[in-house]
Amino acid sequence: MNTPANNTAWPETLLAISDHFAAFFQRYGMPSAKSQEMAEAAAIELSEVFGGIQVYLPRGDAIRRELRDISIARRLGAESCQSLAMEYKLSQKQIWEITRKQREKHRRHFQE
Repeated sequence: MNTPANNTAWPETLLAISDHFAAFFQRYGMPSAKSQEMAEAAAIELSEVFGGIQVYLPRGDAIRRELRDISIARRLGAESCQSLAMEYKLSQKQIWEITRKQREKHRRHFQE
């Protein structure tokens, strides 16, 4: 059983995370040596923030949609609702609804 107390698979998981980040950085043009250095730094950062806890991350459209919504909520104010609606091919009503939901999530996060 892989429980946190007796989990011995973490070195392999760490290697997979580090290798994935290094390949990701290289795809964006970072030199190999620098990408490995940054991948290790990213893995350490992940462990500092999320080490010791289980984290669920959805795949595909769900995570992309949530990241889109976070971006919209952050940008509204500095940019107009109309320009965001055009960029994301959404209505202005949808932009306001996304922003309202994101602000509520933000509020709940900081009230806990």
